[in-house]
Formats: sequence, structure tokens, C-alpha cells
Amino acid sequence: MMRPYSLLRTTVAVLALGCAARTQAQDLEFKKLDLDRKVDKTLAKITPEEKKETGVVLKEKTYIEYFINAKDEAERYYGVYRRIHLNEAAAVEQFNKMVLPVVSKEGLLMVKARSISRTGAVKEVGIEAVKELEEDGRLYKILAVEGLEVGGEVELMYLYQTNVSLFGSERVQEEIPLRESELHIVAPEYLVFEGKVYNGKHTRQDTSRVGEKRLLSFRSRQVPALLEEKYAAVNANSVRVEYKLAYNERKGGSRILSWNDAGARIYGFLHQGAENSAKDLGKFLSKEKIKGLPEEQAIRAVENYVKTNIALRKDAEDDIAAGVLKRKFGTQSGIIRLYVGLFESLKVPFELVVGCSRYEQQFDRSFDTWNFLDKYLIYFPNSKKFLDPENPFLRYGLFDHTLEGTDALYISTETLGNLKTGLATINRIPETPAGQNYDNIEATVSFSPNVDQMNLKYVRRMGGSQAAQLRPYYFMSNAEDRAKLVTQVLKGSTGEDVAATNVVVSNFNLNTPEVDQDFIMSADLTLKSTLERVNNRVLVKVGELIGPQTEMYNERPRQHPIDVGNVHSYTRVIKLQVPDGYRLAGQETLKRSITFANGDMGFVSGYKLEGKVLTITVEEYYKKVQLPISAYADFQKVINAAADFNKVTLILEKGSPLSNKQQ
Repeated sequence: MMRPYSLLRTTVAVLALGCAARTQAQDLEFKKLDLDRKVDKTLAKITPEEKKETGVVLKEKTYIEYFINAKDEAERYYGVYRRIHLNEAAAVEQFNKMVLPVVSKEGLLMVKARSISRTGAVKEVGIEAVKELEEDGRLYKILAVEGLEVGGEVELMYLYQTNVSLFGSERVQEEIPLRESELHIVAPEYLVFEGKVYNGKHTRQDTSRVGEKRLLSFRSRQVPALLEEKYAAVNANSVRVEYKLAYNERKGGSRILSWNDAGARIYGFLHQGAENSAKDLGKFLSKEKIKGLPEEQAIRAVENYVKTNIALRKDAEDDIAAGVLKRKFGTQSGIIRLYVGLFESLKVPFELVVGCSRYEQQFDRSFDTWNFLDKYLIYFPNSKKFLDPENPFLRYGLFDHTLEGTDALYISTETLGNLKTGLATINRIPETPAGQNYDNIEATVSFSPNVDQMNLKYVRRMGGSQAAQLRPYYFMSNAEDRAKLVTQVLKGSTGEDVAATNVVVSNFNLNTPEVDQDFIMSADLTLKSTLERVNNRVLVKVGELIGPQTEMYNERPRQHPIDVGNVHSYTRVIKLQVPDGYRLAGQETLKRSITFANGDMGFVSGYKLEGKVLTITVEEYYKKVQLPISAYADFQKVINAAADFNKVTLILEKGSPLSNKQQ
């Protein structure tokens, strides 16, 4: 997706560098690595710990170099050298094709791959062997590497020209361990780049000069493999470097491209053509009878219209707000510009909010890289609610949960005489209130006369972000797909053999007030897979009625802090009618209580037997989104308590029922 700010980056580069004096072109530091030298055929000695991995990055050098060409234009080049030891077939498979980050060969200055076998045989391929691959409508350039084998090594290197951006992020950590890495940001000496390392206790930073160039360098040693773990923001927790241009000494000593600069620049970008659009937007609001509505009704009406009638077109030319409204499609930038114009025409107070997914990186207010400015929200101070202009499935009050609990850039309007501009402040995007996101099931269970079939009166109620996982898809589907979705949900939460009648789905319309009500799915169900007869006893797999649960068992020590997505809870109430001529056994296994003093999370289940009705209650809740690694053992207990409950089986035995009893 083309982010609104992405369109600014080249312009920013020209503004920041355009008047700088020319430096020597093509004298790239990456070229000084002498990559055409004779290949070192000596294979690395792999430690016992390294042998446990599929491969090891032995050495990595990355150069990102800026300079001014003969036309006084900024250019940027990206060069990479890597040598990897291959421990297993999986590593051979991973590295036998090098995917190049270019669309055409035009910007590719050099590419080379060498395999070094266990016996020292070397095979080399270069730019002449680069092939084009199309996948999912996208074109890739790949280089097939010959002669790779387990126990051998591979050298990969390439250099290409890329778009100029004065902000960047480089990940140092990947799925296999890394022994030694260097990252160099190279620029003319009057351009001062700054950087910051995240999660990198093995990385050190320094600056140096080579002739008339300034180098900002990061050197890493013994970086462990990045583990893929459940309930974790893996990418955000990886070792990475963020960098930005901070000063242009030929333009004075003031810091450039600050948060305030970002606020003003984004404000101006999203107000392009505002005067030319105002009349058409006002007519539209009057025609649609939105003008004059109470504030929240007006906000909802605007959002519903835009998300229902304006299509996102990635290939469209960017346009002013009135143009997007007329064409009924636009870029992401154009659509956000339309929202801005409509709300300003309505005189609805709002602020633009720009941040980033906490799963990719944590917004750091202390380091003003615009690389954090990736996702947009609109904040309404009167209601203290957000609107997500980028997600057609969400409505006013709900937004991308990966932004919850993060800092972000809030941009309000500042008036200076006749001039309006954006005033930037850093504020926090709050987490969803406890109790807003829930997924609850109520089920009344009876049995067929032969006790070989379970009959359920089933109701599932979902609210907040939990409802947003189903409601939009049901609303936007046709009748056939809606039926398939219901069947899929019911099978997933009860059993593959479930049969449903009297299905009713309520409160699914995104464009009416019912979007704020519980999304409800109710049905009469029959199941046989949850029953098993053994002689005169019937095993009732009642634990399966809460839906399948995740289990967590780690082969390695936990690497990442915990992220549960958002604050949410699950409540299950199951009322089971004991059939005539049977008594119930095993109900004591229903009692679980995994709770902690801070009350951040828990799993509590219990039961009450009144006459022939057994009422089972299950509560599972997560009141805090992010938890430290130190809480992992407790978190694992809660997750696994739910998974263990899936295995609970009650027994129906022939005989008189038990007396009334409460637990």
C-alpha cells in the first residue's frame, strides 16, 4: 500500500539536498571492498551451539551511500556483502535463490554469488544469470546460486541504485545467528546522519571520516537467531538500526526534519487543493443531508459514505479531495485528504494522528525519524474516539489494534494570521478499555432419547475488536458466502460434524447504529462427535464446547516480551441437562483457577449442579496488552489452562441423579 507519507520522501530529499554543492560521484565505499579478489576457500569452524541452527551468517557488510551527482541531484546506493555457512538442507533451500530488491536491471550495478563446497570447489554466477520471476502479480529479479551443499558456504553480494529517502531502518537480526555485521551510512561530510540501535546489546555505534565523506557505522557481534514466537511482536523486538538525516551544515546549524517539520509537511500535503475543493465538498454534504447533523452522527455519515462509495486504487494518480469525491476512487493519500476536507467543511474538531504498528517498531518520541510515520488515524477530541481511514472494515470508535498503547504524532491546526499549518505534538494512543472486546458463548445442552446426540441452543455474542473479526466479512458477503462463513465459524467452535438449523445473525450492518451492538450468531445445533459410549457410560466431551484453544510449549527459553493483541475476554456459560435415568460424574474436573495478584490475566472455571441442570462457567481474560518476559511463565499457565479445559470430559452413568449440589 502506498502510504501518504511515502509520496513525500523524494520531495523531502530534494528540498534537503538540492542546493548542496556537488561531490564526487561513483566513488562508492562499497566498491572498495575488493569483491573480485580471490575467494577464501577456508570454511568456518562451527561451534556446537551454532550447529543447532540451520545456518550461520559469518560476515555481513551493508553500505547505504548518498552523494550529489553532476546535475546536483541526490542519489542513493545500497550495497550488501554476506557470507553464510550452511548447516542443513533448509539453509541450502533458503539461499539457493537470491531475490534482488530491484524491479529492473537498470539500477543494478553489480550482483554476484559464489558457492564454496566442503572440498573447496567454487562456483560463481553474476548479473548475466539474473532472471525475472512473476508471482502474485509482482515482478522479481532472482539469481539462482549453483553448487550449494550442506556443510558448505555461500557468498552473496549486490549493489544497486535506489530511491532517495533520508530515513531508513535496517534489521540486523534474522532467523539464523550472525557472527559479525557492519552497517555504514555514508554521505558527504556536510550531511550529518544520526542513528539509534534498538534491542541491540551486541551492537556499537561510531562515526568517522574518509576524505570528504562522513560515515555513521554500526558494528554487531554474536547476534542470536530471531525466534518466531506466539503472542510476540517479533519484528519490533528484533535488533535493528533506525537512521535519519539530522543536519545539513551548508544550510545552517539547526536540526532538520524534526517532528514539527513533519507536522507542517503532512498538514500541507493533506491540504493540497483544499480551496479548490471546498465548494464541491459543501454541496455534497448538503445533498447527503450530513450538514447540520450532531457531531457524532455527521462523523459516522461521512465515514459510511466514504468507505461504501470511494474505492482505494493503488495505481491511481493522487488527486485533491473534490477529485476523489467525483471519481469515486483515489489513492490512500487522496482518500485521507477527502476525510480532512469533509470534516473541516463540517467544522468538526479533529486531529490527524500518524504512527506505526507496534508489531513492526515501537514509536520512539526521543528519535525524530519520519520512518515511524506510517499509519494514519483521525482523532476527535470531543468524543475522545478515533476513526481509522485506512481500514474499510472498521467504523468510528474502532481502529487498527496494532496502534493501541503506542506513542504517535498528533497534528492539529495552528493559525498564524492568514496562514494555517500543522502543529505537532507527541501523545499516546490509548488501549481499548477493559470490557469492550469480548467473545462470549451461551449454550443450553440436551440429549437425544438414546443419548447418542447432543442438542444445543447456541448463542455467540461478540463486541469491539472481537466482533470486527467477523462482522465486516459477513456484512460484505453475499448470501452464499454468508452461509459458508456461519458454517465455518460453527464447525470451528464446536465440531466438524455440527449441523445447524434456525440460524440467525444479528447486528452485522456496518453502516447503521447496530454496528455498536453485539454481533450475535445464534442457532440450534446437533453434534455427535462430543459423545462417546463406553459400555453403559457416555463420555461427554464438554470441554470442546468452549472452542479450540492454543497450547504454548517452548523448546527454547522465551526470547520476546508478550503481546496479546488487545485487551479482551472470553465468557462461556454452558447449561447441560442431565438426561433421565442418568447421573453425572467427573464434574469436579471443571474447577480451575489460574489468577495472579495484579489481576492482569486469568482463567477461572467452575460449576453449579441444581437438580438435573449443570451450569458451567468459564472466564478467560487479558486486561493488559503487553507483558514483560518475566511474566511469561504465568501467561503460559493461563493459555494452557484454557487448552487443558478442552480435554475435560464428564461421564453420564446409568442410575439415579445426584442430590442438588453447588460448587
